[in-house]
Amino acid sequence: MRRLLLVRHGNTFEDGTVPTRVGARSDLPLTQKGLQQAQTFAAAVRAAGLRLGPFFAGPLQRTRDFVANGFGVAPTLDTRLREIDYGDWEGLTDAEIAARVGTELLEDWNRRCVWPHGQNWAPDEATLAAGAASLVHELASGAPRFVPVLCSSQGVLRYFAKLDAAFFANAQRDAKLGVATGACCGVRVAPTGALAVDFWNDKPDAERLAAWMRI
Repeated sequence: MRRLLLVRHGNTFEDGTVPTRVGARSDLPLTQKGLQQAQTFAAAVRAAGLRLGPFFAGPLQRTRDFVANGFGVAPTLDTRLREIDYGDWEGLTDAEIAARVGTELLEDWNRRCVWPHGQNWAPDEATLAAGAASLVHELASGAPRFVPVLCSSQGVLRYFAKLDAAFFANAQRDAKLGVATGACCGVRVAPTGALAVDFWNDKPDAERLAAWMRI
């Protein structure tokens, strides 16, 4: 089975500021902390002895710069890793969104990846799921000794988790589908494209990554 390393880009909001919902419409740069998170991730991966490549990122600067700053390479830009356009939620704080649509709708998405219909998001869920599946299928046949790195947002990364139905059901039940900025997820992919999640939302750790390579 081939391993894939998924990572969420680093911080785009300075410490002490209230974050807003940003997606495909908001091309924010990484903060200094976000750039440091890229370096931390790359250092952990190198220390673990992983052979990396190819590198993929969504087209927004926060994802492509995370890879470029950490690894010194320009990633292949793939629209299947482009962030979700959050429509009516774009640019709002969670408090403002809850005031508009209610806490339940907001929490269902934040904690359990339940799509909030009627909020003008794009693309639709079927497109996100198909994009994740097609990218995984394309990478499944690559050289097993190399680990591709895919950088995107946590909204998009959840649709890779969804390809492992058992993992997704448990994580959805336990509200553990989130991915922190700079955190990574490890999956293995069979030649058929079937995907299994080994770990999710882990801080970059060389020992943990090296152990993953021995599974």
